[in-house]
Amino acid sequence: ARSNGKDSINCYNAAIATCGKAKRIDMALEVFEMIENSKGKLTPNTVTYTALVASLSTNGMADVALKIFDQMSSRKGLKLDTIAYSAAMDACARLGEWKKALSFLDRLLNSGLRPDLTTYSTAINACAKTGQYVMAFQLLTEMGYEGIKPDSV
Repeated sequence: ARSNGKDSINCYNAAIATCGKAKRIDMALEVFEMIENSKGKLTPNTVTYTALVASLSTNGMADVALKIFDQMSSRKGLKLDTIAYSAAMDACARLGEWKKALSFLDRLLNSGLRPDLTTYSTAINACAKTGQYVMAFQLLTEMGYEGIKPDSV
C-alpha cells in the first residue's frame, strides 16, 4: 500500500472494510486518518467513504456514519453512487429514521441514479423497522414498476 495511485487507495479501502467486518472500528478510523493525513499522496474516493460509512453503521455508530456521509457528499470531485446512498440509508434504518432514509432515496433519484435491489431493500427495511408498513409496501410496488424483482431476504 506504499505505492502511489489507484492500487494503493484500493488497498486502504479494503483495509477499512475488513476492519469494519472484524468489528475493529478504531482501526478502520485509523486507516481513514492515514489517508487523510497522507499530504496528498492518497485521496479518499467514494469507495473509501462508503466503506467507512458502512463500517461505522454496522458497528453501532450510525450517527457518526451519517456525518461521514455528509462530509463525502460535500467533497468536491466525489461522485456518489447507489452503494454510497444505500450505506447512508442503512445508517438511517439502524437509527429508526425512515423519513431520512427516504430523503436519501429522493436525493439518489434527483441525481440521475437508478435505485437497485439493495437500495430499495434498504429503504423498505428502514420503513418496516419503524412500523411504516404502508410506505414499505408502496416502495415494493414502485420497485416492481422499475422492473426490479424482490429477493427473499
